[in-house]
Amino acid sequence: MNHLSKQIVTTYGTNRIAYYRLGSGKQWAVCLHGYGQSGTVFNCFMPAIAASYTFIVIELPHHGHTEWVQHLPMQPTDLMQIIESIIPPKTVFTLIGYSMGARIALCLLQQYPKSINQIILLAPDGVHNNVWQWLSTQTNFGNQLFKYFMLQVNWLPWLVTQLGSCRLLNPSITRFVLFSIATRPLRALLYHRWTTMRLFWPNQQRLQHVAKQYAIPITCFLGLHDRVIPAATNARRLLSLFPYAHIQYLPAGHQILKPAFVPQIVAALLH
Repeated sequence: MNHLSKQIVTTYGTNRIAYYRLGSGKQWAVCLHGYGQSGTVFNCFMPAIAASYTFIVIELPHHGHTEWVQHLPMQPTDLMQIIESIIPPKTVFTLIGYSMGARIALCLLQQYPKSINQIILLAPDGVHNNVWQWLSTQTNFGNQLFKYFMLQVNWLPWLVTQLGSCRLLNPSITRFVLFSIATRPLRALLYHRWTTMRLFWPNQQRLQHVAKQYAIPITCFLGLHDRVIPAATNARRLLSLFPYAHIQYLPAGHQILKPAFVPQIVAALLH
């Protein structure tokens, strides 16, 4: 049964922003999905949160039914204005981010801590140093090279497959990369998605300052068998940024937005 409400579309400049609204509780949460996903991934939280929370699940640029047509990257101020146009005025809300969505959530935290009352990170990106993504999105030369390989080179899937066959990449990483670059349209999407969201890059010094000043409750769920963003690496970085963060481990890989894990996540949310 689909517990998601009908998809809602709002406008932001020339862009069309799609989002879902779940539940009818008095507390508000803004949910940010991972790479290649749509807002429906948060369907698993229904009906568990229906009475306590209202979830706003925003589909990010070049994902789901959101149409980001301007040739400029989204900025944290853009996303915050979109959020404020959806939720009641002056509402303080919870942020829930999965993978790439967690990195975006951390950027909102460092810029708008007074608007956030807690943050739930699920298999988060953004707390470890991804050198390749940094080069591809934060430097002009790297971005041009990234664009060339994504839009012009057709043998990348073959190369990744060979590296996987030779066990130079573990099976989880091989599947994850092939999921993103298997066809030319997928490679074009990868380029546009990463480039459009390139300004969502957490400043770790700023995050440490915010953590110390505001002490916003932070709970992080990590998959014990996550090969995409290893739990041990993530835990070390998280505790260096947020010494008071509460970390919970799940018997899972990178995909932890599953019904089996909803009770633990909801328990943290309602704590």
